[in-house]
Amino acid sequence: MEENLLLSRRRRSRRQNSPIRRGEPERGAQPERSEKRKKMVRVATYFAMTFGAFLFWQSMDRVHVWIALHQDEKKERMERELEIKRMQAELMAQAKRVIHDYHLANGFRQFLYHISSAVFPSDILTDVCLTPPINREMP
Repeated sequence: MEENLLLSRRRRSRRQNSPIRRGEPERGAQPERSEKRKKMVRVATYFAMTFGAFLFWQSMDRVHVWIALHQDEKKERMERELEIKRMQAELMAQAKRVIHDYHLANGFRQFLYHISSAVFPSDILTDVCLTPPINREMP
């Protein structure tokens, strides 16, 4: 315990007697700058900060333009996709109508043939050109 106390006193005394505490300049320390030099440093610092702010502003301007362009491209792409979906839906509805009309017409033709064959003999039907329904492929 006594040894620790003695070491801490030595450390404290070294700190108090250091050249920096006594006001002496550090080894290798620069002499104090003149007022003219201080002003030059201030002007150079101001110029550097202004130039840095200008560069930052320019880069942010470019970033904003880049973001806006990508947003426009995204909107155009989404509009194209929406148009494609609309066209698909329209074509599907049109195909359903064509299929429905085909089946409806073919069914009506079969209905007429069956009714007419029940009423009229087959030799009269061939003269009138009422032929049986044609089994052809759908359009």
